Amino acid sequence: TLIQFQAEHIELAWNWVHEFPKANIDDYGPRTIEDWTKACCDRVRNEAELFFTVTNDGEPVGIIGVTWPGGRLAVMHGICFTRKVHRKGVAREAMQVLLSQLFAAGVERIEAYSFATNGRVHRFLGKLGFHQEGILRQRTVQDGRRIDVRLNAMLAPVGQQGGGPVKQVNNSIA
Repeated sequence: TLIQFQAEHIELAWNWVHEFPKANIDDYGPRTIEDWTKACCDRVRNEAELFFTVTNDGEPVGIIGVTWPGGRLAVMHGICFTRKVHRKGVAREAMQVLLSQLFAAGVERIEAYSFATNGRVHRFLGKLGFHQEGILRQRTVQDGRRIDVRLNAMLAPVGQQGGGPVKQVNNSIA
């Protein structure tokens, strides 16, 4: 289930991101829990940002962020799940729900950026229907070294472009 990200999930999300630091952290991101808290709160207040906690059997297990100011383009901005639900289908199911809701709301293209060395997320995105569209050379810095970023994108299936808001029921995605 996708629910609105809440303040009590900040520390959990910080810990999940740090389970795989090479997959999630560059030199420009928050360095302390205080900076992380501020960044999460800023995202929740931003009307163009959809920021969700993913729950499994009522327990928070991941976060998904999407920048979507409305219109045809949305950009994934953070997909992170605790190690204990990896390879159990939880992340895939949550992403499928969110992607279908975005397409039904009129989004025609969804982009996802990832470190070029993160093969695990590339395979995951590929299973969801994303395709590699390019490499942004030396786009960010990790551990003081310039690294490439991969651009992945997914287009709405023909006939699935709708219109209207992402449906939220009781503060969760339907």
